[in-house]
Amino acid sequence: MTIRRFSSRTHRLDSSFLLEHLKGARSYKRIAGYFTSSLFEVANELLETIAEVKIVCNVDIHPDDLKVAQLRESKMIGRWNAQGLEAEALLNRERYRRLDAFLVRHGQAVRVAPDSVCGFLHGKAGVIELVDGRKLGFIGSMNETRSGWQRHYEILWEDE
Repeated sequence: MTIRRFSSRTHRLDSSFLLEHLKGARSYKRIAGYFTSSLFEVANELLETIAEVKIVCNVDIHPDDLKVAQLRESKMIGRWNAQGLEAEALLNRERYRRLDAFLVRHGQAVRVAPDSVCGFLHGKAGVIELVDGRKLGFIGSMNETRSGWQRHYEILWEDE
């Protein structure tokens, strides 16, 4: 297979690449400068069906995403009241309910690379293991956010 190039100027990257390859995927491994729970507005149902999901991002996490993750962690270790009502209230929004459900199923699938260890993480690449066992590598300019996959001008290269 040859390297294929995608551009959001000609096709939306979520529908022409991400969603197409996540269908029935065995694993999804991703490094992205930024991650937000807005990703679940793009690919929630497909990500939920993948057994192994690993996402590494930098420390610049949206505060509400962090609150939901901390709330989930508190519940997992039996400290139900450790987080305030504000964090609980976030679960009234679909985006944060999806993040919470994802964390229930996938545990610590989203990892944060501290600046002190590797500097500011800004790389963007990934590997999707397809249902037939083939592995598809990709690199591009998009972050692991809804804007990165749907709104911004982004380019992506795919290589099997």
